[in-house]
Amino acid sequence: MDAEPSDKLYATVLRMVIWDERKETVMQVIENNGFTGDAGRKIYQKARNERIATIRADCFRKVLNGLLWIVPAVVISCVTWYWFRGIAERYFLIAPGLLLVGLWRVFDGLLGMLLAPGKKGSVAE
Repeated sequence: MDAEPSDKLYATVLRMVIWDERKETVMQVIENNGFTGDAGRKIYQKARNERIATIRADCFRKVLNGLLWIVPAVVISCVTWYWFRGIAERYFLIAPGLLLVGLWRVFDGLLGMLLAPGKKGSVAE
């Protein structure tokens, strides 16, 4: 059957895929609605690709957030180095702390983007 799935069917399949229902369960719903073989696999794969894109978009926001933590660390370090000819004691822990939090968030986001296809559980988690 080469017909396009209805919006209601695709929304149901997408919801199931986003909530990480078992592939067999999702395929059963697709087959019960008359889409078997390649047509059913295409519907499932389209929903799966949308799930992966959603996960990667969330992880990209983590990367940007991490960069926003790194920038002040670099600015504080450069400004204090220029003005005080060294890192002032009161800024000694602030800049490295910001840098570490930023690097951790960037690493977490990049790792999440890389491992998005294998993520288990709901996208919301």
